[in-house]
Amino acid sequence: MYDAIVAVAAAFGGSALTGTLTALDRRADRRAREATERRKDLMQAVSRLSTSLADHRSAMWHREELKLRDAHPDIVAGATALSHDTRSEITAPLNLVCMLAHELAPIARDAAEATYALRDPGDKATLDRLRIAAREASVRLVDATAHYIR
Repeated sequence: MYDAIVAVAAAFGGSALTGTLTALDRRADRRAREATERRKDLMQAVSRLSTSLADHRSAMWHREELKLRDAHPDIVAGATALSHDTRSEITAPLNLVCMLAHELAPIARDAAEATYALRDPGDKATLDRLRIAAREASVRLVDATAHYIR
């Protein structure tokens, strides 16, 4: 009789242990999937942000270069409208990067601010220097993201 009780208890204990291990394994698998999805989402957000920053950097350089050359006001107005459109494309991916990877938020914001800094440079040399600085800030963001996701 005692042997039967021990056998039943061992069977229940084995079942409980198996169930617990299975639940832990499922939880670990779910966490791994979520981490993979988060890395994927972050890479897509940084890619979109980098593209948006490059588009805005180009539009701003063109607009400011036209203003420095005293181009016709209608041409400057068209370039200004384009730069407003490209700037608005930065907001969503910037916010997404900041939400997905709080550690990357300062670097992402610095890249955006460096791009925004192209406004009213004063002269062509300053405009070119600011464009290079903005491009380098974007590269730092991509490099930091690559390091972060490893």
